Amino acid sequence: MTDPAPSHPKAKNDRTRARLVYVLYVLGIGVQPAALLGVILAAATSDRTDPVARAHNNYQVRLFLWGLLWITLGILAQNGGMMELAIALQVGWYIWVLFRISAVLPRLDRGLPPAGTPDAAEPLPDPSTDRAPLFSGYVLLLSGPFLGFLPVFIAGVLALLRRGRTRGVLRGHFSYQISIAMHALDMIAVMALAYIFWPPDFPKEAMELPMTLMDTSAYLNHEGSRRFIMASAVAFFVFSLLILYRSLRGLNRLSNGESVRVRPFAP
Repeated sequence: MTDPAPSHPKAKNDRTRARLVYVLYVLGIGVQPAALLGVILAAATSDRTDPVARAHNNYQVRLFLWGLLWITLGILAQNGGMMELAIALQVGWYIWVLFRISAVLPRLDRGLPPAGTPDAAEPLPDPSTDRAPLFSGYVLLLSGPFLGFLPVFIAGVLALLRRGRTRGVLRGHFSYQISIAMHALDMIAVMALAYIFWPPDFPKEAMELPMTLMDTSAYLNHEGSRRFIMASAVAFFVFSLLILYRSLRGLNRLSNGESVRVRPFAP
């Protein structure tokens, strides 16, 4: 079933839709309706696609159902007063889905069904031409704005370590991922400047958890606090959109085997 470059336009479009579903699942970590849209798209196209895309569509539906089970268990744990277990289930689900998508996207790119399905065997990839690490990097970058930007830093460090062992299109994508990760540093720099120019006031009572509405109001009544929060929120929103846009653009060009243009000051 290996067919990395389908010649039929319909098969190519089917695999592009399968990639879109995986991207929607990653975005669904922060925007839950995106995951629902993804499973609807996967279920609606699973009966009229080429064999590789059909296998991925079926896998995507199963992935969504497993996620629904995890979320249901988390809600039950939360309603039962087991908040720690609920948080552990939610975080565990995020990590698991990111791991699975990072592993399966390169197989779709090589024209292979998900691992564990019929005809899933494949030869070992050539490290100098293997695009799997790049797909994993873009998945981490896409999840970063929803998970505290830690995945963005991880993707940047991994790209920096792998960049020297590649060349051509792959090297360009690793450099591109490094430049995307630098946006997280840009955001931190903007927040640091906002903290210097508008130092917030942190009343002792406002730092005690859980914060009451009165405590929050006392904090927000301070002018420096309001300006700092506004500047930080704008920086977070702008750089999150920039990271998501550039990551989606890079993922699309990587799927088509195309190079990307990197900012001149990228390492």
